[in-house]
Amino acid sequence: TDPQIHLDRYAVVQQAWDAAGRAGRPRLVAACNFALGPDAEDAFVKHAHTYYGYDDALLRDALDSPTPTSPRRILDFVARCEDAGIDELVFTTVTADTMTAMRELADVLGDRR
Repeated sequence: TDPQIHLDRYAVVQQAWDAAGRAGRPRLVAACNFALGPDAEDAFVKHAHTYYGYDDALLRDALDSPTPTSPRRILDFVARCEDAGIDELVFTTVTADTMTAMRELADVLGDRR
């Protein structure tokens, strides 16, 4: 997913924040569905069709973006979000084995420091 999509949505929040006279800025949190492992791409495509299949534009966006299905793609997404000023990312696996996926994700993200 392109972080700009999230930033466009946050612009509306920022306007309301400013209009309310609040100091600072709201905390920007983005969500990312991911899959890792040998069947990651297939799992992600299946999930995208199930989750976004009701709307062709949303489905196209999910599938046309660099899918977060490899360590490199996940790290690239994290870097783009950091560059865009997003404060926090929430990752959700689209695979059935949640515990293994989250351990794999922890390994990937742990390698970046």
